[in-house]
Amino acid sequence: MIDLPTPSKKITLVCRILAVVLLLPALIPLQIGVWAYSHSMDFLATGKRTEAEIVRVIERPSESGLDLTLFTPVIRFTDESGTAHEFEATLKTDNPSYEVDEKVQIIYQPDEPNRWKFDAWPIHWGLATVNLVIFAVVLVTAMGMWIAGPRLITWMQINAKR
Repeated sequence: MIDLPTPSKKITLVCRILAVVLLLPALIPLQIGVWAYSHSMDFLATGKRTEAEIVRVIERPSESGLDLTLFTPVIRFTDESGTAHEFEATLKTDNPSYEVDEKVQIIYQPDEPNRWKFDAWPIHWGLATVNLVIFAVVLVTAMGMWIAGPRLITWMQINAKR
């Protein structure tokens, strides 16, 4: 076992301040992740699953100024009351991800059928997952700085003198 020396109070204080400074901005992805998770849970709890059909795919030039064509699917579905709805997706891709007459699963809000999403894991959980993973990585790093940082820095200082 490596015998690590006791770090000075100054080194300990600096490591703990750095850990807190590192952790504070990470509260933003934590808040985004919790909001996205809560939003998805609410949407899925109140939404109705149904099958929709891709009725056309709209091709448009990119608004970013790049020489790029974007493809947007338009879906049609019938809600639980028997009313047919047709909506353009907010999803735009640079390759046609959907084909006309393709059947897709969606979830829509019965009181607002224009609030719908493709029923896919990344759409429901992607934003929450990415942000919570970012927070977790920063949290583990900050904890390492808080707990092991002072001893590690002291050990490196002693070995640098050898």
